Amino acid sequence: MTSSPNAPPSYLSDPILLEELFHNKTLDDSITSTTQLMHNYGVMWSNCFIPATTAYLMHSCIPYSPDYPLANHFLIAGNCQHRWYTRQKIRLVKVGAARKDVDDMLEYRLQLAVGIDGPMNNNATMRLFSNVHCGPFPTEKRAIAASLITFLLLHGEPLGPKLRDADPTDILRTVQHYRAAAVFCYESCKLGLLSYICVIIGSLTSVAELEEDYGQNTKIMYLNERYEEFKKETGYQPPKSHFCVHCGVTQPFRMLQKCGGPCHHGRKPVYCGRQCQKAHWKTHRECHDAIYCKHLAGVDDDATQTTSN
Repeated sequence: MTSSPNAPPSYLSDPILLEELFHNKTLDDSITSTTQLMHNYGVMWSNCFIPATTAYLMHSCIPYSPDYPLANHFLIAGNCQHRWYTRQKIRLVKVGAARKDVDDMLEYRLQLAVGIDGPMNNNATMRLFSNVHCGPFPTEKRAIAASLITFLLLHGEPLGPKLRDADPTDILRTVQHYRAAAVFCYESCKLGLLSYICVIIGSLTSVAELEEDYGQNTKIMYLNERYEEFKKETGYQPPKSHFCVHCGVTQPFRMLQKCGGPCHHGRKPVYCGRQCQKAHWKTHRECHDAIYCKHLAGVDDDATQTTSN
């Protein structure tokens, strides 16, 4: 029995690798195998080319459960496979890019960004994405380019293993990258695309801390508003959050308690106690019904108990 030609790559069915894919901090240029290149390609595609809610739904259910959105994983796999495997003759993509075909321009830049046509060169790739963002192209394509620039600014040039060991000039460069990433994230949103990379920007407290000296208060406030809208729509909470999702009290992560239900392990809301969880249950259940696995309407307190971290 032969496998389906449209079967998704193995990492799209592995919850641990999915988590790595979805929250990958940098593109991995240490391995040049086809699998790793496809992984890098999937990272940028899912973070920059599609709306944040769509990307979130692709990765937020428990694999192999009845409500696992397998069709969505086929969607992301099918798009990546079609865009890369059937167009991997980069010479043809280059020809299209030279003709100013915007789809080929984005495709060629994306392949350069993940190392398909030689070593990664983020600076050169960013210049090429800027040509699309600032060029006479459809709004939706310019929005994708802005999200791709945001991704490269935020994740494209990793520091050393430990920030405290980094050179001060590297730390300054990183702060400047955060600032620039916030600007391009704002551009992407205003052009109509709230991608998942924009959600990541919105969740970074370091961006908010730059508000005063950055002089971009309006843009930061706008990004925060879009981030809050996304959280309200999906029930999203950043991994290892330090605040109770109901009352907002801040505590060390290990002092908070996770939801004990079957919601996705990486995005379980955390609470300071049972009272807050009980008060928040109606809102959380609505997110479960729309996003995660279904809960019984008459579930009792014991079935919704919190678990310690």
